Amino acid sequence: MKKILFLVPVVFLVIIIHCGSGTGTGAGGSGSGVSAVINLQIANPDPNATGTAKAVLFPVADVSQTKATVTQANLTTCTLTVSASGMSTLTHSFSVTSSASTVTTSLSVPAGSSRTFAVDCSDGSATTNNITVGYNGSATADISETTSSISINPQFKNLISDASDVINYVRLNQENSTQTKLTVGFGSALTAAQKINTQVIVEMDTDGTRTSLGTISADQASGFVSGTKATPYIQLVGGTDRPLANFYTAAGVKTMRLTCSWATNDGGNTEAVCTMGITQFKTRFGSSETGQFAAVGSLTGASPWDALPNGGNYAKYDLSPNTGATTDTLGANAAACDDSTSRTGSEVCQSGFCSTRDLCINANGPTHSSSDTVATATIGGAFNTPVDVCSSPGGVTLYLVEDTNNTLYTFNNNTGVSAVLVTGVGNLNNPVNCVVDSSGTNIYVVTSIGNIVRTVVAATGAVTTLAGSGVNATTDGTGTGAAFAGPAGIAMDASDTNMYVAENGGDTIRKIVVSSGVVTTLAGSAGNPGSTDGTGTSAQFNNPTGLAIDSTGTFLYVADRGNNVIRRVTISSGVVTTIAGTGTASSVDGTGTTSATFNGPNDVVIDPTDETLYVVEPAGNRIRKIVISTLAVTTIAGTGVAGLTNGAGSIATFNTPSFLGINPDGLEIYVGDGVNAVYRRISAPAPP
Repeated sequence: MKKILFLVPVVFLVIIIHCGSGTGTGAGGSGSGVSAVINLQIANPDPNATGTAKAVLFPVADVSQTKATVTQANLTTCTLTVSASGMSTLTHSFSVTSSASTVTTSLSVPAGSSRTFAVDCSDGSATTNNITVGYNGSATADISETTSSISINPQFKNLISDASDVINYVRLNQENSTQTKLTVGFGSALTAAQKINTQVIVEMDTDGTRTSLGTISADQASGFVSGTKATPYIQLVGGTDRPLANFYTAAGVKTMRLTCSWATNDGGNTEAVCTMGITQFKTRFGSSETGQFAAVGSLTGASPWDALPNGGNYAKYDLSPNTGATTDTLGANAAACDDSTSRTGSEVCQSGFCSTRDLCINANGPTHSSSDTVATATIGGAFNTPVDVCSSPGGVTLYLVEDTNNTLYTFNNNTGVSAVLVTGVGNLNNPVNCVVDSSGTNIYVVTSIGNIVRTVVAATGAVTTLAGSGVNATTDGTGTGAAFAGPAGIAMDASDTNMYVAENGGDTIRKIVVSSGVVTTLAGSAGNPGSTDGTGTSAQFNNPTGLAIDSTGTFLYVADRGNNVIRRVTISSGVVTTIAGTGTASSVDGTGTTSATFNGPNDVVIDPTDETLYVVEPAGNRIRKIVISTLAVTTIAGTGVAGLTNGAGSIATFNTPSFLGINPDGLEIYVGDGVNAVYRRISAPAPP
């Protein structure tokens, strides 16, 4: 038996690989007794990368930051094993320590058939729950004294990475016994516009034997945007405050929402971090916890698409080293969330997400345990000019705004018991609209005649002024140094950072920084009503009254009553666009701005999936629905005839309904039915 010299050119495109020493164990087994000198070539897992994208990148210990070069600190060891039936397995480890393009190592290997050469290069410093990143691969060949070379085409492992300025890396990790994390690292600090327009698709394949990208490669070429996908996938779309991500079947059916947030890695670049339960992951992508994945992304939501990897093999994911992984029985739609392991959020339901009322709701919208027929019912007792309803985070306590009596009530949604929380013109001077913060601590109330925004402490009823001097004017400023002209609608982002007010008398949309009370004008020309789309103060409104904000803090939706249309404001830029309504005062179902009409739309709410808007028409005595993706407008309740009839949407009647509320799980819509002096409850319709 001879000693074989292995030359291992690690073809990392432009990366500087450090060569060093190695040690080996194992002895030659049976065979002819003849050995051969073999050049072992390990190809880059992403061979189509060019320039600096040739670097194989690995995150450092906090598994968030990637580096443009591999150093001893974060890629420490490659291990080569040679095995075959009838011979002892040979193991050889070599470290990466200096700046040479090849690693020279030697190993004694007997000639024979079906010798398997396997190499594994892992980043030991970034291990979490025994799950490492790196690359590995193998090749099997018959070895004789004339054999001259063996090629191995490895795959990325739990991490796809290159030096692109679009997507820098995509990583899957099992960060604890219950939670799987998907991290998408971008090549820069994303701008507000890029966060809004970003789209990333990660396609999964549980076939662990693939040796090429196959159909995923074809899908990547089109950005995964056309036709049926080859396999199930995760689609991530951007947003101002947070991205949204959902599981889809290969046929494009949405099955579950992930919990996502924006983050910043150690290099100052943006990451999208999404989590899910390991049970949910295995339900969708294979119970073995192993498989392959590829990704594609764009910062504009359109071509050009950045593919990872952009050639060669799939990346592999293997979450099985986390031997402590805990699986669970997931809650069915409309069932109570399964929190037996104290897990929260989107980790406990079969699909959709766990609402604040501990109810699993469908990913596409509200799910009902009985019928999807829209029905109305009366809640509470007799009131004097009921206007708005806002919900606590848990959905059990509702807050009822009564205009004429200057009163804010609490209403227990389970028992039906109501009680006065705040009353009196000195506290609330004609309150019309309210919103509750994410903790349920404070209720913010707009007073239309008082021209101020008030803070009410939910536990005590204590009232203070957040913003507004009481003067009827449109004046930017701080706290009581600012002024509002007939404030009507109010909305607050999910982080409780910014609040927005529709100024009915001033024809503007105002912004309040909650922590400081600083008030500025986001859009609209004060005292200059009109219908012009535009940016900031170049846009016009005509008596805007109702507001809704999506869960990502990206868009505001405005009920522009005087124009009989629904407008959308991009919060980061102030761009105003009319999305539904021709401007004609009537209640015609249709699509967008071409055929749908509204009759004095006064308020708008959005469901928790960001897919549906609901609009109330006091003049039309109807509740309308807008599917955001298609802008299809339909009537869900009300005949147009004034009355007080409960029942299915097609027979229910209202009499000058004014404002809307929605439960946090999206299952119920609330209506202040003004002339009827009651509050109404509507079971939300089926998903679009």
